[in-house]
Amino acid sequence: MMNPIRRWQASLIASAVWLCIPPLYGQFLLVDRELQNPAQRSISPGLEGMQGAGFLADRFSVGVTGEVWVIDRLRTWGRVEKGSVRIGEWSKKVALFGGLEANPPTPGELECDCHNLIAIKEAVVRTGWDSADSPDVRISRPAASVLQMDFEHLNWSVPGGVEVQFGVAELNRSGREGAQPADWSAYMVRTATPHQVKIFDVHGKLLGLHPAPMDPALGFAIQVWGHLPARIEIRPRGGSWEVTLHSDAAFEAANVERASLHFGPNNAEPVAVHPKGADLVMSFRSADSGIRPGELNACLTGRRQDGVPFEGCDLLKRAAVR
Repeated sequence: MMNPIRRWQASLIASAVWLCIPPLYGQFLLVDRELQNPAQRSISPGLEGMQGAGFLADRFSVGVTGEVWVIDRLRTWGRVEKGSVRIGEWSKKVALFGGLEANPPTPGELECDCHNLIAIKEAVVRTGWDSADSPDVRISRPAASVLQMDFEHLNWSVPGGVEVQFGVAELNRSGREGAQPADWSAYMVRTATPHQVKIFDVHGKLLGLHPAPMDPALGFAIQVWGHLPARIEIRPRGGSWEVTLHSDAAFEAANVERASLHFGPNNAEPVAVHPKGADLVMSFRSADSGIRPGELNACLTGRRQDGVPFEGCDLLKRAAVR
């Protein structure tokens, strides 16, 4: 029988192979605080006795000021002390919460929703299993003591260079909202940026800072994938579609890798590309695009020269297409 360490190593190899396959087009690893081994430190909620306690939240940031990013997928890990216990034995729902970080209100300051988080993605957990009822929430066990959660197809827009908060909440089968059992805790990793773990109730309302003293260099183990949105305009030109990729303060069309440009459901390649001022104009054969009658919009995908993917979508105007 494979021992836990060998099993963990095997799972890492399998994960590495899986990551070599492009997950969904347009995803780029933006934050990499991967869990390296199951012996790393973890932190439990430690919220016994606090009314309405729900979950802990950490923070991350992507890009630089002036950019806007779309978060496609977020992966995080937790420690389960009793490896034989499945999450479906204690939890009936899990949810990823997120929002921009705001400092807790000072005494006497009026509360506002700016301090709270909203549910980005949630799913019902199957009774007695490590699985959910939604394909957008994948629960797995890289090792007996490790619970991995992947929240996919998030379409979560965040500003670049700004601290973003996130946390995973759950509803226990006992009816106790958010109060995670003693054998569940979030894995921590050492990072180059400071962290400040906060407490939220199960609805995303800020309750305050975590009371336990912690090393500010420790943050939740996570990986975050995403892409840049781009502004495009689609116009019919006889038997072709003309697509204009616009530049703005955060995106320069001239800096795209032209060989990466694809359009429509069939990922058609352009038959012509030329600059128009700061913008880039492309022509795609209608027959190559895969766009069917009745479809309302289409998207252009590609990469910048630094490898960062982007995607732009626009409504289709069909009058002159034949």
